Amino acid sequence: MSTYPNVTPTNSAQQRGNDDDTSSRVAVLMLPFPGHNHINQLLHLSRSFLSYNISVHFVSTLVTPARRLAENINIHFHEIQIPFSMSNTKSLSPNTPSSDSLPYLIHLHCEPAKMLVERLSKEIERIIVIHDSLMFKVARMVLATCSTLIAKQDIYSFASSSAFCYYVTRQLLMGKPILIDGEPTKNLSSLQRNWSMMKTEFKDSLRESHTFNHRNIINTSRVIEGQFINLIAEKTNPNELDEDNEKWAIGPLNSLQISVREGSTNVTHRDKCLEWLAKQSQNSVLFVCFGTTTEFSTEQIREICIGLEKSGHCFIWVVPETQREDGKDGAWPKDFENRVRERGLIVKDWVTQLEILSHCSTGGFLTYCGWNSCIESISMGVPMAAWPINTDQPMNAILITQILKVGLMVGDWENRNELVKSSSIEEVVKRLMGSDEGNQLRQKAKELSDAVKGSVKEGRCATEEMEAFIAHITRHEKSSNRLTNNSTSGSVTIAGEHRAICIKRNMKPIDW
Repeated sequence: MSTYPNVTPTNSAQQRGNDDDTSSRVAVLMLPFPGHNHINQLLHLSRSFLSYNISVHFVSTLVTPARRLAENINIHFHEIQIPFSMSNTKSLSPNTPSSDSLPYLIHLHCEPAKMLVERLSKEIERIIVIHDSLMFKVARMVLATCSTLIAKQDIYSFASSSAFCYYVTRQLLMGKPILIDGEPTKNLSSLQRNWSMMKTEFKDSLRESHTFNHRNIINTSRVIEGQFINLIAEKTNPNELDEDNEKWAIGPLNSLQISVREGSTNVTHRDKCLEWLAKQSQNSVLFVCFGTTTEFSTEQIREICIGLEKSGHCFIWVVPETQREDGKDGAWPKDFENRVRERGLIVKDWVTQLEILSHCSTGGFLTYCGWNSCIESISMGVPMAAWPINTDQPMNAILITQILKVGLMVGDWENRNELVKSSSIEEVVKRLMGSDEGNQLRQKAKELSDAVKGSVKEGRCATEEMEAFIAHITRHEKSSNRLTNNSTSGSVTIAGEHRAICIKRNMKPIDW
């Protein structure tokens, strides 16, 4: 069966090109990981490129949901067909790919990506490949088979995790100490323990990814992770070329606005959530969401129900299909929904997370600590109750609770196979939503949110970083070998050719 992607462009988007011919000189090929949050972040990044008149080609097995998220954006979508014989199996569910199906799904991208590069190279002067860090094998194959058409320095890895996670992973892979504020970590021994508990194949994959590509685009902000961005931009090998270790912090890449169609089930759930939130008092609602791939045992769902009910606080709990397999609804305490209906809303479908987090009634977020969820919560000034489940989430939880100090820990990943009791959930919810400690966390989260929002204004660090990256990939004269910080005025001096490791690299991060 042929897997060559079909091109289906959407409607035009408003553009603000650097010059009239940028679209004919440069094109970006996006290789997202086949998961909702991963695709969402790269769609938002695509929108940024389009505003500079740079065309974007999006290769994915999830074109239909991606196109829905970017309905009015002129992205060229290229759909990869999953063979019919396997498309109906649970392991190849597009929104919840299992660990068994992932190698196959990733492999499906290789030939279509190669063929697209070959085709675009006949029309475009320079092709920029941006791949999710988990898709490095596809990018590596494209480079190996299209080496005369694309240069390695035009391939960038998009890190959908935090800069802190990237830094910790790199240090652990190299057997080097982890520094916080220039000092070896204290009270963070769980980092090493968490690492030792990770599967060997996962570590090997990380090592392989780090070895292949050191040019990273990171969905983060300097006001959140300035010290870690600076640390990962430092050379680990004295023979390493500057252009081989580029790091770009161009976040936060918050979710695209969803285009909701009449008749869609999402319309009902969206309106129901916002209508319910509008009736609640400010900062009174706990938003509960564990993503689309997390699965809990029947016993754990019961404990969450009991903990939320006994906390006495208002909540919205999003329970997608993956968390309510056959019989799971029966795990809920009898009449649970009826008992909590006055202060609890249970949503059994996907909702726009950012809309809920940005609502003034939302005062806390019980989350699995996926980085997209963390950075959205930070951007909206909502403190978190951290319950990490796997992969990068334990490190994100440490960043949130121990370094940024805008959250509390619920479930300890080291004891992830143990049941988190309802009493523990109840206690953390009460601390977060109804105590002086929770109010202090909300104040700190608001201060961090204000700083993040300020950073994306014209002339501020996040905007400058994106401008410099665009100049870099389009090779304008203002692209730089080095961006230096003028410590007196805060301005950026640009000099040289096509190097821009970190805007304001020596900028001291805000002390939270």
